Amino acid sequence: MDKEVSGVEKLRDGPDYLRKVIGISTEFLSSMQKRMGSPKTLLDTFVRMYFSTFGCILLGVYFVMMILKPWFDGGGNWSYVQEVWSHWQTLNAAMIAFTASLLAVYAAKYHEEKNRESQLLAARALLPQTLSDLTKYTTEMASFYTESIEFWKGMPKSTGKKPVPPKLDLANTTAIFTKCMENADIDVVLVMAKILSETQYLSARVENEYENKQSSRRPSWREGAEDQLFELGVLQAKVNRMFDYGRDLQSKLDLSEFKSKEIADGLSDLKISRTQYPNVHKKLEKKSTHLRQCVHTNGLVSKKLD
Repeated sequence: MDKEVSGVEKLRDGPDYLRKVIGISTEFLSSMQKRMGSPKTLLDTFVRMYFSTFGCILLGVYFVMMILKPWFDGGGNWSYVQEVWSHWQTLNAAMIAFTASLLAVYAAKYHEEKNRESQLLAARALLPQTLSDLTKYTTEMASFYTESIEFWKGMPKSTGKKPVPPKLDLANTTAIFTKCMENADIDVVLVMAKILSETQYLSARVENEYENKQSSRRPSWREGAEDQLFELGVLQAKVNRMFDYGRDLQSKLDLSEFKSKEIADGLSDLKISRTQYPNVHKKLEKKSTHLRQCVHTNGLVSKKLD
């Protein structure tokens, strides 16, 4: 009887055990994918390793057969070694040319890498001022939305002047970002491109909202404005993380998932308080709850908090 009960329990535990195995396997494959990167990166790494290994093996075999072996075969007789080298003169010339070309390639690559690093450091040194300008713009946009909320709230009784959105001048920011992106790793390039893209999108959106003069939009203005305030808070969180990358020139950009506190700090920097705009902070709580559910259900983060 006990054996039968034990067998039934094993059958019941089977699906749970299978789910655990699948979860562990999925997490392992996901971590391997992140480490390996894109297929192109993986292929480039394979090609470099293949030719480096092949070159080292070829040089090693040549050294043994053409340097060590003649000395042992000839018993240390210099004339015998010279005779062997003279017989394989064409091969020796080819190997000398091959070795010289390898040294030239690695020297050029080393020089190029050092030049890229120096240019990246020079561009990163200019990032703090550029990010300060970007923060000033996001702050002005947040002020435009908060003032607009008050303006539309008072319509049609309001006699105040309709708020005007700030003008976007990304010339300097784009120049510095582009200089960094030309020399940075692809992961950093994607983050910086995302910041520029979102800034231009929010700027176009704010201009569209300002140009729209339909009074029928008044009831929906506050909800739309609060959505934009939340997006501005997320953008400011990304800008804040870039500040550390610009200040500490030896550090790497943090590419981990954005935490709720970072976005809350971004909203705070834009003076979007929980007291005045509770719905904006509720959106953050909703996002955070959804992210925690994804982690709890799947055992890994399946969505980024963009």
